[in-house]
Amino acid sequence: MIRHLVFPLILVLVANTAQALFLLRERIDIPVNAISATEFEVVRGSFASPANMWCAAGTYAERALGYTGDRIWVKSGIAPTANGRSMVFSIEPVSPERTSYSYGIRNAGETKSMAAALGACDPLEERVFVRTSQGTIRAW
Repeated sequence: MIRHLVFPLILVLVANTAQALFLLRERIDIPVNAISATEFEVVRGSFASPANMWCAAGTYAERALGYTGDRIWVKSGIAPTANGRSMVFSIEPVSPERTSYSYGIRNAGETKSMAAALGACDPLEERVFVRTSQGTIRAW
């Protein structure tokens, strides 16, 4: 009798685990729009974490802008815009500068080294994609 109850329970657990793992592997598309030669908007997509947004900003600065500098800055923190909830990053210093160990997205002046921004990209996940007007860039 117990055997007949355990097997269906195991099937349900396995099915739910597989579904949860699929959701964890969901592709994250993060649109990035150029504002000027030094500023760009990162739009928070579905399932995008603050770390994913820093990853997208670092990837865009390095690969789309050809930026070779050491740091990037938040020009304006996350807020509703015409494109959805987004924030503006800059490759030029922003005052007042705020260095933080977290991946903050609310305050202007937040800054990260390029290594920290790109370090937010998890090469094992391979699921963050930066969408620009020139095409899509895989972030890792």
